[in-house]
Amino acid sequence: MAQAQTTIRFRNDEQFWKYMALKDIRDQAGLAKAIGVDRATVTRTLKGGSLGIVFVSQLLAAFHPDLAFEDFFDVVPIPEQRTGDGVEDKVPAA
Repeated sequence: MAQAQTTIRFRNDEQFWKYMALKDIRDQAGLAKAIGVDRATVTRTLKGGSLGIVFVSQLLAAFHPDLAFEDFFDVVPIPEQRTGDGVEDKVPAA
């Protein structure tokens, strides 16, 4: 049996904003400045958009060594979805 494919999911939850408060980050603009990315990138990510390597690496760098990958992200299976042609594809659910 093939191993399920996985992806990472950003944890935009109450705990995340507690971590931000520890660094005196109060809003999306403050987070963007603290990790050196565009505010649009932060907005897209917080709304569940795709995670870019720059966002992930800059976020981890900004909080290292106090927090780790597991504090911000979950590793989750990619759900199988049917394409309509009888073939199952691994496609991240919206």
